[in-house]
Amino acid sequence: MGAIKDAIKMASTTDEEVKKELNLQLDNMTALAKAKADYFNLLLREKLSNAGSGTSKDIPVKFIIDYTSQTHAYASNSSTSIATTITGAISDFVSGGKENVMNGVGALMTKAVETLFGSSDGSEDEIHFTSVFAEGRALVRLDLMAWKRFTKVQKLSTSAEQISAFVMCKSTIDAQVLDYNTFIQLYQKNLYEKASGINAEQIAKELDEIDEIYKKFLAFQKNDSSLKRGGESSLQLPTAEELAKALGEVKKSEASLGW
Repeated sequence: MGAIKDAIKMASTTDEEVKKELNLQLDNMTALAKAKADYFNLLLREKLSNAGSGTSKDIPVKFIIDYTSQTHAYASNSSTSIATTITGAISDFVSGGKENVMNGVGALMTKAVETLFGSSDGSEDEIHFTSVFAEGRALVRLDLMAWKRFTKVQKLSTSAEQISAFVMCKSTIDAQVLDYNTFIQLYQKNLYEKASGINAEQIAKELDEIDEIYKKFLAFQKNDSSLKRGGESSLQLPTAEELAKALGEVKKSEASLGW
């Protein structure tokens, strides 16, 4: 997790009371961003646990295989820098896929992040972005939840006008539930986003390759009882008590800041 404190240069002052107040506000801001990230973690677990079952039409997954979170503080004139930092983390997080596809995923996510962190209107915003792709022969789903809020701490406004938190989760797709037509429609969005510099023949080749990967993965999953839906899984649905407690921590931190 990136530390908010590392991103902030405290206001220049010799007044010990002012310094004490600013440090307290900084601690409260850090606590709020962390509480928000923890809450997002539970929300993602809930969303992924229910994906593709019952009335849910969300992309079904079998295992959560990687997770990361970060918090940041920044001034509005540094929104581009914060977007670059986060999209850099995205690039590291999904580095195992095909270049054209990963460039497309990165471009789509960068747009979402820049829209969120580049906005100067309103006091609070959040996004949830989902994409599917292949890493080698594995079919995966990527989720990003991000949040930003204006701090309203005047003495920190030059370097900490806004605080943010984001969580990112990578999961393996349950191909027995997600039909091919839906998967390929979602997958090709990544290619079309990166259409500049690649021609129709290259796109067709990429789609033929993912077609083979999907078929092999589906055939293997059907024959491997350990991968069948309903078997052992890392998807643990958070309890109502866990969600309520996490949301309570968010509210508590907001109250500490007078929000």
